[in-house]
Amino acid sequence: MLEVEQRIENEQTEKEQLESTQEQKQETNQKIEVKPQTDTRFDLARALGKTESGLKNEFYDYQIKGFMAKTGCFNDEVQENFSETDGFTSLIKSGVGEYAVTPYFFSGLKGAQKKVKDSPLKFTAILDFPKGESSYYARLADVKQATKRGFKSIMITVPDIALFLKNPSKTKMQLNRLSKISKNRLGLIVNSNGDNEKLKKALAHLMSVKAERLVLRINGEERDCVSTFTKTALTYSGKKKLFVCIDSEKTDIVAELLSLKVDGVYLKNPLVVSKELQEKFSVNV
Repeated sequence: MLEVEQRIENEQTEKEQLESTQEQKQETNQKIEVKPQTDTRFDLARALGKTESGLKNEFYDYQIKGFMAKTGCFNDEVQENFSETDGFTSLIKSGVGEYAVTPYFFSGLKGAQKKVKDSPLKFTAILDFPKGESSYYARLADVKQATKRGFKSIMITVPDIALFLKNPSKTKMQLNRLSKISKNRLGLIVNSNGDNEKLKKALAHLMSVKAERLVLRINGEERDCVSTFTKTALTYSGKKKLFVCIDSEKTDIVAELLSLKVDGVYLKNPLVVSKELQEKFSVNV
């Protein structure tokens, strides 16, 4: 009889404990507030007083301008009053990093510099382009003029034939003189000429020339060709910055060159790349 009473008492105790546990769970669930999931982009946009689409637009625009800052406009056919054209205004807005001009257009530089006062755009002088066939004294006069006008960088074409001589010591000596006169702002433009082995020899000769940058000019748009020549130039550039000048406005080629860690890419019309990127990411600027 005692065993039966004890069993009944134990069952009653277990039942009370179970009911108590269930009551505690219900109280806990009532205290927990289920917060709706939030989108951090929406929160950020709201905090900045913008729409989410507007915030995304600004983000893409910022990234595109960062990309374009690594490009430069390398066009020896610009108009005399280039700074007054709509194209030049568009270049400034696109975020292009450099604008290269020949001595023929130096007279328009002052007005152009006023226009870019609040932008990152810098001006570069390109001399003796495209073959480097002028005399040393003509090149010397151009370097002096460009230095006097305050160009941050002065690029001069290295004569193809001079680099293929067995001992191009005279050419290297002249380039070192020009570099000193330019206050070490000189850049060396080297044509690839579609031959990687010749390019290696030419760049090997230039390793001892003191210059701020090396500019590899590649004709043609073939991806394999551009990549191969660029890798060669990276090997022989030494401490010089490396820029690549290509006759192409293909965004994927520009992106590949930048992925190879070149310091910049010169294009004839970088606005084509900027427009393609804006259309791809639906950016309204």
